[in-house]
Amino acid sequence: QEDRERTVMQALTMHEEENKTRYNMFFNNCEHACNQIKYGNHQSPQITFICWTALRLVLGLIGLLALKLSPDWWQLADSCYSAMICYDHPNWALLVYHLFTTLPVALQALISYILLTRSVLCQRQEALIDETECYHLLGKELGRAVVVGGWTILAVALAPNLSSSFGLRCAVCTFAYLLSDVLYNCFAHAVMRLVLLRYWGRVWLLGPDPKDATSLVGAKEKAC
Repeated sequence: QEDRERTVMQALTMHEEENKTRYNMFFNNCEHACNQIKYGNHQSPQITFICWTALRLVLGLIGLLALKLSPDWWQLADSCYSAMICYDHPNWALLVYHLFTTLPVALQALISYILLTRSVLCQRQEALIDETECYHLLGKELGRAVVVGGWTILAVALAPNLSSSFGLRCAVCTFAYLLSDVLYNCFAHAVMRLVLLRYWGRVWLLGPDPKDATSLVGAKEKAC
């Protein structure tokens, strides 16, 4: 009850303040407002994710340009790398590429998992989800970090050896993470609906059996 009253008062206060400020997609959007009301933090995780992604793409572009540097360092060559290997400075060029392109992907996957884990644990502490749902979400997000991060790192790391096209390499570095995340979501939902729900009657493997839980509730009601 106290938390509800505090939330209402915070919302009313923000409503009065919002009349003096304009909506801004990057600095004052609806997610900022929800987090300010609920947690007292004026932040937007989605905007943070977009900024980190933009930074990763800029660093990736630097790594891709390193693959096109000629032996003279200041000139750009159109065919420094062949379809399989570069014969001009492969060591330093690949080092710069992986440092600015592959490593940020791994860091983004790790940081995203840490932030999501903290969010799930906070929801568990506030009793918004039970223990079973907490473990289910943590396991799902761990799988996302491993699968999506692993697929993206593999695709970005192999891009210089799979193609000599600068445009194709840019496409891999730009869309590999997004495509891997979409495929993981589709696969996870397919497993939950076609396997877990069909054979276990639920979308997670941990926790009590729903049939046993229903029987237990019925027994308690009869006892009462």
